[in-house]
Amino acid sequence: LHVRSRRQRQMCIRDRNKALYYLKNEQGALAAKWMRLAAMAGNYRAQFYLGLFFIKGQGVPQSVFHGAAWLSLAGSQGYEPAIEAMSDIRKHISTKRLKDAQCYAASLYEQIHQLQFSHLIPPSSEK
Repeated sequence: LHVRSRRQRQMCIRDRNKALYYLKNEQGALAAKWMRLAAMAGNYRAQFYLGLFFIKGQGVPQSVFHGAAWLSLAGSQGYEPAIEAMSDIRKHISTKRLKDAQCYAASLYEQIHQLQFSHLIPPSSEK
């Protein structure tokens, strides 16, 4: 799920860079906010970082479940660090919770896809 337009790519990079700036300055909540914006725009690196934020509880409530969902989404796009992190997470989450997290990742994928392509769907002509 890659960002489609050049403008969208630039906005993702801007959001991810803001997040990293805030993270460096120990402002976890702001870092998580900007990372989530980039992640929801389809940036797989931002999805990876947001997954780590959840696992560490950095700027967001600590949640291996949510971390696994975001890492799963990044890993589904072939991002190797996310795939490696997912294999490490398996030790800390039950198989059922991992499957649930992957289902949640699928719903996130649908949300992201809808956000990215909503401009292509013609408005309804119903009156």
